[in-house]
Amino acid sequence: MKKIAAVFVVLAGLFCTAYAGIDEAGRLTPWDSEDIKINVAETFSDMTDGDIVWDDGGFWTGTAFYEWPDAQWQDGRLVFTDFMGMDDGAATRMTFRIQTNQMGASSAAGSTGMGFYVENNTEQPQSIGFYMVGQSSCLKNKNGTVIYFISQSGECFPITVTDSEMAIVPPGEKGYIITFYEDMMNLWSSDPYSPDIDEVKMPGFELTNLLVDGSKGETVVIDNVFFFGPGCTDNNNGIIRTEAEPTVTDEPEQTQDAPSAQVTESATEQAVKPGETASVFWYVGAAAVLIAAIAAAAIILRGKSGKKQ
Repeated sequence: MKKIAAVFVVLAGLFCTAYAGIDEAGRLTPWDSEDIKINVAETFSDMTDGDIVWDDGGFWTGTAFYEWPDAQWQDGRLVFTDFMGMDDGAATRMTFRIQTNQMGASSAAGSTGMGFYVENNTEQPQSIGFYMVGQSSCLKNKNGTVIYFISQSGECFPITVTDSEMAIVPPGEKGYIITFYEDMMNLWSSDPYSPDIDEVKMPGFELTNLLVDGSKGETVVIDNVFFFGPGCTDNNNGIIRTEAEPTVTDEPEQTQDAPSAQVTESATEQAVKPGETASVFWYVGAAAVLIAAIAAAAIILRGKSGKKQ
């Protein structure tokens, strides 16, 4: 009986710990646990609607770029409205940060990672990442680490970061790009980044090979920068939606009917739904426990039968 009990304990342990979240390293996000709080640091709500003039009006561009995309502030959202790349087809990369009042007064204390909202209302996948700035830090993802796009429908697309590729947002999708601080590098220092020492105060972003066809009404949208972690001050109030199957949000509709995303392992590795892996482990665990119970019952009955003889 002690052996049987031990088997049950081991199986129960496996059943309870098999699912660790959408991150392979077991680090938790707000999509995995209600204990991970969200602090919305920047909503861009104080930005005045109108065309954006790069290198002016609070923008600082980090790359010497040939031709910057057409973009606007629309209802407190950064909206790219037209950019078809270089005439010669050369690769493009743009980095920029924005001086804002809201994020400068926010607190990243107690956070383990950060994210922002994005919409890809185009027919092309878009590659977007972080370029966040603090008092003595400029943060972007290290090559070889994983960055995540989580769609509003609950699908999670992990991507391994390279020089030319950040999070991949499939065509027609909207959701959140998230990362963990320990996967970021500080371009201004070799010291590990700590949000409790040097909080991010300026939202910044990196885009590679952006393609937005303004003649079709296509747009790419960035909004709502947030910190997350078990020690965050929770001020979310439903701004960042973390349910697996979200209800209709207040976000504007897409500007066109974009095709369904064709996701391949080479483009986005493997799409994983938060909770989907948990469901698989639930069924496997339940089956294992049932099999163990049947086996235990058979052993007990066989023992009783032996005693009668």
